[in-house]
Amino acid sequence: METETGGEGYDLLLAGIPAPVAGGALVGLYSSIPFLLSFAVGGVVALGLVGMAMFLFPP
Repeated sequence: METETGGEGYDLLLAGIPAPVAGGALVGLYSSIPFLLSFAVGGVVALGLVGMAMFLFPP
């Protein structure tokens, strides 16, 4: 009988994907860094999390 391991961790990973985008948007709004640059960096980090969820830690 196999037990499921890492289910909660996977849920946290999926829930954390929007966090870098939101963080990048907030940094762009409240700092001297250009908004589009910080938003794009947040998107690249979120893309890395999507890649982790798909290829390194599949459900």
